[in-house]
Order: sequence, then C-alpha cells, then structure tokens
Amino acid sequence: AEAAAAEAAAAEAENVVSVESVSAAIDEAGLDPTTAETLKFLLQTVDDNPEALQVVLDQLNDITR
Repeated sequence: AEAAAAEAAAAEAENVVSVESVSAAIDEAGLDPTTAETLKFLLQTVDDNPEALQVVLDQLNDITR
C-alpha cells in the first residue's frame, strides 16, 4: 500500500509540474486572450486526469505549431 501511495504521489507531483508548465506555455504562446483563457480552463478541468491532460497537450501542440 505504501508503494502505491508513493507512486500516486509521484504521479500527482509530475502532473502538477506539467499543468504549471503548460499554463506558462499558454501565456508565452502569444495567443489571443480568449483562446488562452479557454485552454487554461480546459487545463484546470483535466488537472487530475493524466489521459485528458495529454489530449489537451496534444491540442496545444497543434495550435502552437
């Protein structure tokens, strides 16, 4: 049980870093304010769902290419 808890905590910490870095990337991307706010809202809604977070990251990559 301790190993599972440690693994969950590590995954959560990794997710927090990802969310913060993505939020910073949104700020730095020079998107219009409406698009940036929409992406940040999506980011917050998927904060605790790594699979959904990856979908948002993929979409962000497509937008910023």
